[in-house]
Amino acid sequence: MLDNTIYEYQQIKSEKLKVHIQNTAKLQEYFKADFSCIKARHYCGIINYADENYFILPKITNDNNDKSNLDIFVYMLIYSHDINMSTRCEHELWSGNPLVGR
Repeated sequence: MLDNTIYEYQQIKSEKLKVHIQNTAKLQEYFKADFSCIKARHYCGIINYADENYFILPKITNDNNDKSNLDIFVYMLIYSHDINMSTRCEHELWSGNPLVGR
């Protein structure tokens, strides 16, 4: 599901994305070049390159579950910005999420 997910401080595996980062000065502040690899820094965002989206996310959970990590991150964004959601939408998104406590 999240094949193009890059977590903060994780090495970039896509060769075409590495070349794009190296050739795009505006992207270089969000990445760090170490020896022969490029790693994402502590920023979050989306890079759209060659008709693909690459998601740079914080690593929140240790269970290696990308969907769980993304769900928690989105919940944190919604909570921190005090976004009101309909009850139906909340149930569909957050049912079974231990952080919600409903």
